[in-house]
Amino acid sequence: MRWLPMGFFRMVVSLEVLVLALLLVVPLYWSIPVSLAAPAAAGSAQVPAAWSGGDVGFMARQLLLIGFSLLLLFSLSPLIPAIIALAFGAVLLFRVAQRRGVSPDRLKPLSWGLFAPLAVVEFLPADMVVGGLFSERAAAVPTLVNWAYLGLSYCAIRSFLVLREAMNRSELDPLAALGCLTFFGSYVAGPICGSRPFTREMQAQTLTFEAALRAVCRIGWGAALLLVIAPKLAGLDLGGMTERAGLMAGQGVLAWLDLYRAFLVLYFDFAGYTSIAIGAALLFGITLPENFRMPLVSRSVQEFWQRWHMSLGAFIGSYLFKPIVRARGRPALAIFCAFVAVGLWHNVSWTYLFWGFGHGAALALQMILSKRMAAVVLPLPIRLLLPWAGWAFTMTYVSLLSAIANSSGPAAAVDLVLTLGGLGG
Repeated sequence: MRWLPMGFFRMVVSLEVLVLALLLVVPLYWSIPVSLAAPAAAGSAQVPAAWSGGDVGFMARQLLLIGFSLLLLFSLSPLIPAIIALAFGAVLLFRVAQRRGVSPDRLKPLSWGLFAPLAVVEFLPADMVVGGLFSERAAAVPTLVNWAYLGLSYCAIRSFLVLREAMNRSELDPLAALGCLTFFGSYVAGPICGSRPFTREMQAQTLTFEAALRAVCRIGWGAALLLVIAPKLAGLDLGGMTERAGLMAGQGVLAWLDLYRAFLVLYFDFAGYTSIAIGAALLFGITLPENFRMPLVSRSVQEFWQRWHMSLGAFIGSYLFKPIVRARGRPALAIFCAFVAVGLWHNVSWTYLFWGFGHGAALALQMILSKRMAAVVLPLPIRLLLPWAGWAFTMTYVSLLSAIANSSGPAAAVDLVLTLGGLGG
């Protein structure tokens, strides 16, 4: 690694260098004609199917994007391509087992083993994980460090989805699978998807002006959220603001303001990353799923999860909630168990276990009450106030769970709750 200048690693993780790299690679990508096909060999009866119909041109585009993505991920840490290689190797191993006659019914339960390395990583010291994944060069970018564990988690989910898709279709597109696992934009913070957006039938064959404009707008908006709005909000002096407004805010009030502020910063960071990822994918003709749809207007925890991290919500519904319902026939229990598992997927800790418990309990309770309240006719004043009350409760509830989950431990979480209640020291 010493043959590369140290400044290279600090530069390549900056947005400016990413934009410059895209300006160089995107024209090269689209300059490869998708209609390119290998000529038939002299005397051959026919061109092999794998080389027909413009596959060579499309494969060249895919290989260029995979190579470009691996270079960027390597600049973050050499360990990241190694992790991806292991995940892809596991997918191939499962696929070989299926082709040799092992029943998918036996392989599907074993496919959850792709998440096993996360359990090991969770018990390693945080400095070791962050240093290994991003190294000291990329760790100079604070916003990246916050997503160190999530990069691993998303890699596990993507490899799981790629494998399940291959099992369901009884075929694996290796380049589409590698494109999914390596795509630089979605490695750190999603959106979560399988290999389908990277297949030939789902990718655009040309870059239209409209698509390019949408891509630039998404990247610009994501950069504004990530690099301007979130840092400005995080740096606000809440105590000074309340004093300048002529208000004498106590510790409890400031704690509540900081609670909402922290959740907004999390949202702007997260939405910024994913918006940049979606925009970057559009530049290569790839349409990634949307991840956020105005979650801050949610009037219930159920609506919140229909708007927040929608790609994770789709994964929860397909691979956790529905299987438990089929096995147990109790939707409320299924949604509770699913979110407890998702809490531990985020982080094996008491605070994230409580996060999963809190979201799961709220969703299960709403599922039960919605059936019982369907026939109840409420007075008009209550019907008018209920959406606003629901919005205030939802934003407070999810902000509180987020703050508890990201506390340093159970003791810090208890101190936070006591401070919010005006009982802190």
